Amino acid sequence: PHGMPTSMWCDSHDGRVPMETVVIRELLPEVDASFRTIASREGRILEGFSMGGHGTGRLAFRHSDLFAGASMLGAGPLQQDFRVGPEGSRIDPRLRRFIFQRVWGGDPAVYLEQHPGTIAEAEQDAIRENGLRVRVVVGAEDHLRPDNLAFHEHLTRIGIPHEFRVVPDVGHQPLPLLRGLGDDAWPFYREVLAEGEAAAEPAAAPEVRGGGERVRRGDRRDRPGRAADRRVPDGPHAAYSLILGRPTDHSVTLSVLSREAAEAFVSFGPAGEPARHRTAPRPLPAGEPVEFELTGLPADSACRYR
Repeated sequence: PHGMPTSMWCDSHDGRVPMETVVIRELLPEVDASFRTIASREGRILEGFSMGGHGTGRLAFRHSDLFAGASMLGAGPLQQDFRVGPEGSRIDPRLRRFIFQRVWGGDPAVYLEQHPGTIAEAEQDAIRENGLRVRVVVGAEDHLRPDNLAFHEHLTRIGIPHEFRVVPDVGHQPLPLLRGLGDDAWPFYREVLAEGEAAAEPAAAPEVRGGGERVRRGDRRDRPGRAADRRVPDGPHAAYSLILGRPTDHSVTLSVLSREAAEAFVSFGPAGEPARHRTAPRPLPAGEPVEFELTGLPADSACRYR
């Protein structure tokens, strides 16, 4: 998401920009309700550059129950006094004073209270218990390198496991930073999400899921023969192919093709509400499509099935 130019991913002291609240309480549930996601911490990684790296640390450390990984790239501000910019900073002093007043009420104590390092120290037990994977990456020529190094030392001192990388010949530039990591950039994402996949493996015959797919009556996705998901995902739900078809004002047919024999039911109803309806369980023969009729849907409304 876009955190606005100067939000620092905080709920501002003056209350005008409640950015943290918007992300955690509004955006996150909306994404899970609208897209095919793994709607738990095991399926979520936070990553950001510069102010986004600062926000990644703040949000992930404070909400380690919601995120499995945090990747801080060229993160800042990380200095102990926001009013004193790092050597080489290009932020206009007037803008710095404006941000300091708007976000933290001009109070150095409030700034430190909201600092990623302070939050990490306060939440260190939860961070370790939840197994949050943390990566801190900065360019060797980045003016924020000294502050990132100090932050790395702080995490080490309070016992939070993390990966720290300094990329040679890179300044405060996001794309050169990622290119400088090269193939070393990818293991972090793969390992974090692989751990989530393993944690999400079902212990019994799986429930057929539409991944939180939302369908609006009359929407193109709801026309006969159009696939609900156009790719077969990796992970615990890869054994199913789902297609929606034959829509009416109050119903739609869900065709389920299972790669292995199983038994399944479908729960469904208006989006944003607990599922009102549930089909009877039905056997799914391997390789043979089975149709579920989802009826009693409200006209001209977004609906969700699972």
